[in-house]
Amino acid sequence: MFWDIGSCLGLHALTVARLRPAARVTAFEPNPIMATRIEAAARENGLTVAVRALALGAKAGPAEFFVEKANAGMSTLGGHWGHSPEAEQILVPVMTADGLIAQGLEEPHVIKIDTEGSELDVLRGMAGLLAGHRLRRIVFEDGTRPDSEIKRLLSAAGFAVRQLTRPAGSEHGLENFVATR
Repeated sequence: MFWDIGSCLGLHALTVARLRPAARVTAFEPNPIMATRIEAAARENGLTVAVRALALGAKAGPAEFFVEKANAGMSTLGGHWGHSPEAEQILVPVMTADGLIAQGLEEPHVIKIDTEGSELDVLRGMAGLLAGHRLRRIVFEDGTRPDSEIKRLLSAAGFAVRQLTRPAGSEHGLENFVATR
């Protein structure tokens, strides 16, 4: 089971579904337009991807989501990193990963989290999942500080964290990491 949290266009969810047809894939995308596009792309390509049009966070309930018109990939929950004046503010449902699992959603083996600043909240909402042993890998975006709160939380849960190498020309203030156990 693969969870793509902050799926945006569905690139990772669709790629896993294409390369691993036996894998069960769930994409979480709170932007309703993008969630619909992921569903359409999966259908048009004969892929099976379950799409959840909601955000994951530390607590369940509605939250403000800022949809960036110029770059949907920069849309953010609650304006964690700020937002442009042109961003459309919408209300989206938020669930915790642990809450969804309690409702019967299958626990993932692998997770990708790219939520434009709310990664820590996503992880806080999966304390039970992190305490278990089914989850093996988490790919996430974070700053370069080795002692960041995200890295400390994952290390405390038994994960070894290492930085992934970015392709040349794609540098910015954040890096990609993988946490493995």
